[in-house]
Amino acid sequence: MMRKNLILTGIILITGALLGFQSLPIDSYLSDNPSSLDFFPTPEPFNPSPAPPSLASIDSLNNLELKDVLGVQVIWAGSIASGGANIKNNGGEFVNIGIEWRSLAPSETTLVADYQWSSFDSALSTASSLGLQIAVVLGGNPTWAADFDRGPINKVPITRFQEYVQAVVSRYSAAPYNVKFWSIYNEPDVGSSEISTFGSNPSDYVQTLQLAYQTIKAIDSDAVVLLGGLAHDGFTEEGGPFIRSFLDDILKLGAGAYFDAMNFHYYPAYDWRWTGLTGLPALMGKAQELRGIMAANDVDKPMVCTELGLSSSATFGESDESQSRAVVKFFSRAIAADLPIAIWYNMNDYASVPSDVFAFHGLLDVSFVPKLSLSALETLASYLDGRIYIRSMSSTEWGASQMEGYIYRHVQNSVDTAVVWSADGSLQVITLPSGVGAVDDKFGNPISFGSTLQIDENPVFITYSISGIFLPLTMK
Repeated sequence: MMRKNLILTGIILITGALLGFQSLPIDSYLSDNPSSLDFFPTPEPFNPSPAPPSLASIDSLNNLELKDVLGVQVIWAGSIASGGANIKNNGGEFVNIGIEWRSLAPSETTLVADYQWSSFDSALSTASSLGLQIAVVLGGNPTWAADFDRGPINKVPITRFQEYVQAVVSRYSAAPYNVKFWSIYNEPDVGSSEISTFGSNPSDYVQTLQLAYQTIKAIDSDAVVLLGGLAHDGFTEEGGPFIRSFLDDILKLGAGAYFDAMNFHYYPAYDWRWTGLTGLPALMGKAQELRGIMAANDVDKPMVCTELGLSSSATFGESDESQSRAVVKFFSRAIAADLPIAIWYNMNDYASVPSDVFAFHGLLDVSFVPKLSLSALETLASYLDGRIYIRSMSSTEWGASQMEGYIYRHVQNSVDTAVVWSADGSLQVITLPSGVGAVDDKFGNPISFGSTLQIDENPVFITYSISGIFLPLTMK
């Protein structure tokens, strides 16, 4: 389904460009609201004519394998050297890393020729050499350029931002780094806070997105430009910092012409909202809601999720066990939601105050030692390798009363693997299909089975022949 949708999206976008659908509502909005230009002196774009997304750009997502969905966030460039090999060797395929403008140009007088590249060169070179694919977040404003870390730029001409984007993309889209995926600021739907006001000023974000898109595509027309990952939760009317209408606002201003894939974040604190609205497991429900907003604005784009995760800290009612369960469940739901990339936040734990909910989100601990969650990632990766996604299972399939499950098929054998668990955490007995050859727990350990199997909240992998006769695979 994802592959077909991506190809269709590329055809629609290119056809629209050929027919001349280039004018944007943002143009009329800015002419009617001249004060909106106060933040942005008129830019002189590096490429004045924005190129439409090419089919090759769409193919960068279209050609990803199922296992490529498994990614991790790296919040300090230097940590890739310590933890990158563990991630790659245990099933990770992507790293998402911010290349902050403030780190490259700490002073307003810093010229592009004097950008401080060394830590990012080392990090991205290491990631590339390990065989990890790289996605980059652009942003992190220096204080001399903006009042807010995440925008808008209001102290210097926006051409200074364009210089930064041009320099970063020119450097890291080339060998040996070969970066293809670029997102424009993190969580731009923040309203009024100490980090950003883009959320309350959607026209500012659209103009910034437009300029970044033009600049990136002029350097690499096949690059994939991602919308900045939207939080789309913790809304201002609930006491949070995020603007509920932001996606709708920017799409009405024409932002859909300036990104190749929609991008959002997911955390389980808001499961009640998305499951309640849609009846789906929460990540899938949130994806459905966001697709609905795009559809209402006649926008049809692929989607990715560049932050998802769960703590392992008892302070937040979690543990290494619950985090390891979440790895399998969250990524399985991401696949079912037709997301070609999902990023676990974070690669490693970091020392922080106990109240920091993200401090213990890592798949590695503070010393870069693998946690149980990394073992669960490795198991899931082994079952995704060489397989395609088939479907989600019904809650009462195989005689269950409340089950969640997803089926993958090996592309070279008549063998399916179902990953299943009790949706409500209760003990349930399921009747196994014929031809079952193996049942493994979330860490890849074999489980004894007969014609039935007892399941609970812990995911299990059930491999069986679709012909009813199990032929063992040399690999999972």
